[in-house]
Amino acid sequence: MYLINNRSVIPRTQLVFPAFNVKYFESAARSAADQIIADLEDACPTEWKGERSRAVLVEQLKQQSFANKIVSFRPNEYHSEYFFGDLETIVTGAPNTFHSIVLPKVQSAAEILETAEYLTVLERRAGWTMRLRIECLIETPRALLAIEQLAQASQRITGLIF
Repeated sequence: MYLINNRSVIPRTQLVFPAFNVKYFESAARSAADQIIADLEDACPTEWKGERSRAVLVEQLKQQSFANKIVSFRPNEYHSEYFFGDLETIVTGAPNTFHSIVLPKVQSAAEILETAEYLTVLERRAGWTMRLRIECLIETPRALLAIEQLAQASQRITGLIF
C-alpha cells in the first residue's frame, strides 16, 4: 500500500511499458491504472539501454502529471552492467517524482540490502523528501526458496511480485 496525495492506494492494476519512448508515458498518464511502471530492462531494446533511455525516463518523470498513480520504474537487473547507473541517473535526476523501483530477477537478500543502502545514499545526494520503496520481482525457483529472507531484507520492501 502507498500513500499518494494523502490517500491510500493499493495497486490493483499495473501498466508496464518501455521507458525509452515518450508516447508510452503520455498513454500511461492518461490510463486508469493504479500503478505505472516504466521498464528499462526487458521492454528496452539493447541499443536504447543506458544513457539514452535513462534521459527519456528522467525527462518524462519531471514533465508528465501522473495524478494519483503509483509511479515506479524497473531498472536493469542487479548483475547487469546497467543496474547501478540506472539507479543513480533516475534517483538523482528526478527526485520526488516517483514512488518505487521494481527490482527484477531478485536472487538474494544481500542484493536487496545493497540496493536499499544505495538508494539511501542517492536520496540524500538528490534531496529527496520521501523514501523510495522496493518491489521485488520473484522470477526464479532460487528466489522462491529464499522468499522469507527476501521479504524481510529491508524496510523499503513494499511488495513481492510473482
